[in-house]
Amino acid sequence: MHPPAAHSVEHLARASAPRDASALLLLLRLVPACGTLRSLRALHGRLLLRTSGLLRGIRARTKLLSCYAALGDLASARGVLDGTPRPDSYAYRVMLGWLVGAGSHADAVALHRDMRRRCPAAARAEVVLSLALKACVRSADFRYGRRLHCDVVKAGGADGFVMNSLVDMYAKSGDLENARKVFDRVPERNVVSWTSMLSGSIQNGFAEEGLVLFNEMRKDNVHPSEYTMVSVLAACAMLGCLHQGRWIHGSVIKDGLSTNSFISASLLDMYAKCEKLEDARRVFDELEFVDIVLWTAMIVGYTQNKSPLDALQLFLHKKFVSIVPNSVTIATVISASAQLHHLPLGRSIHAIGVKLGTMESDVVRNALVDMYAKCQALPEANSIFGRILIKDVVAWNSMMAGYSENGMANESLVLFNRMRMQGLPKKQNENKAVIPFVWSAEFLVNAWKLCVPAHEELKILYYPH
Repeated sequence: MHPPAAHSVEHLARASAPRDASALLLLLRLVPACGTLRSLRALHGRLLLRTSGLLRGIRARTKLLSCYAALGDLASARGVLDGTPRPDSYAYRVMLGWLVGAGSHADAVALHRDMRRRCPAAARAEVVLSLALKACVRSADFRYGRRLHCDVVKAGGADGFVMNSLVDMYAKSGDLENARKVFDRVPERNVVSWTSMLSGSIQNGFAEEGLVLFNEMRKDNVHPSEYTMVSVLAACAMLGCLHQGRWIHGSVIKDGLSTNSFISASLLDMYAKCEKLEDARRVFDELEFVDIVLWTAMIVGYTQNKSPLDALQLFLHKKFVSIVPNSVTIATVISASAQLHHLPLGRSIHAIGVKLGTMESDVVRNALVDMYAKCQALPEANSIFGRILIKDVVAWNSMMAGYSENGMANESLVLFNRMRMQGLPKKQNENKAVIPFVWSAEFLVNAWKLCVPAHEELKILYYPH
C-alpha cells in the first residue's frame, strides 16, 4: 500500500528550505491523510530520504508525532519528539496530552520530568501542569506531584484547574490535611473542587466529613454532578444514613440522573447496606436497562444481607441470560451457595466460573475455599487454597475457619503456624480477624504443646495499639 498522494513527495523534495511556505503547507496536509501506521511510516521514510530540511521544522515534527500518537504508536511519537533539537511548549503539550489520554501515565510523568529540564518555562504552563498532575494521580507518583505543587507556589499560584488537580492529588494520596489547605485556597470553588475534596474524604474513611462537605457545597449553591452523587451515596452506605440516602435518591430523580448506571448501582448498594432490600429491588426493577454492574450489585446486596435464595434466583433468572457474569458475580453466587451449605450447587457454579475463565481471580478462589470448607468438602477447599500463590487474610481465614468448624482444631493450628512463618498481614485489624477462628481451649492447649510462640499474635486481642 502506497502512502496517499505519494507523488507529492517529489514536489516536497524540490523545497529548498524549511521556510518554503507552499511545501510546508503541503506537508502539513499530507501527513494527517495517512490512515494507517504503514502508510505513515512509508511517507515518513520517503520524506527523510528526499526532502532537504522540511522535517526539521517544529510544526512539521509536531504534526508528525501527533499523527503517530493518533494511530496508537506512542513510541514512534516519542521518538519524533526526542529527535527534535529544540521542542517548544506546544510539542511537549501535544505529546503529554496523548500519553495521558492513552493511559500511559508513568510515561507522561517521565516526559514532564524531561520537560522541566529542557523547557522549564513550558513545564509550568497551567494546562501542562493539570495534565502532569493527572498523570501523577493515575500512576500514584505522589512525590512528584508534591514537587509540582512547589513549582506552583514558586510561580505565585495557579488557576482553578491546577488547584483542583492539586486537591485531587493530595486527596488520592491520603493527605487530607494538605488537600484541605489547597481546597481552602481555591479562588472560585466549583463542582470539581467540592467533589474532589468530599470524595477524597469518603475514600479515606471519613464519610461523616464527606457528608458535611456535601451540605456546605449545597449552601454554597454549587449544583452536584453525577460523580458527587456517587460519592455521597457511598458515604450514606458506609454510615447507614438511610434518611440522607433517600433524600439523595429524590434529588437524583429530580435531576434526571436515575438512568445513570453508576448512580443506580450506588443506590442499590446504599439501600442494601442499610438493609432495605425491598427498596433496592424496587430501584432495580424500575431500571430500563440492566447491565453487568447493576445486576451484580443487586446480587451482592442479597448475599450480603443473608438472602442467598434471592441472590441465586436473580442470578438464574432467564431475563438476564444474555449478561455474562464477571469474577465478582461468580464469587458472590458462590458465597450464596456457601450460606445455603449447598455443595452440588456450589460445584455447578464453580464449573461455570471455570468455563468463563474467572478462576485466576483471587476473589473467586477465596469464595471457593470458603464454600467448600462450609460444605465440609475440605480436600477440595485445601486444593484450591494451595493454588493461591499470594494468600491474603481472607484466604487464611476461610481455610482455618473450615478446619475449626469441622472439628479439626489441630489442622487449624498447623495452618495458623504456617501463616505466621510465611508472614502475618501487617495491619492489626487483619490480625484480629484471623485470631477468632482458631480461638478455643483446644487450640491454646495444642499451641502450648507444639511450642508455637503465639503470644505476640494473641496479645493483640488484649493490648490493641
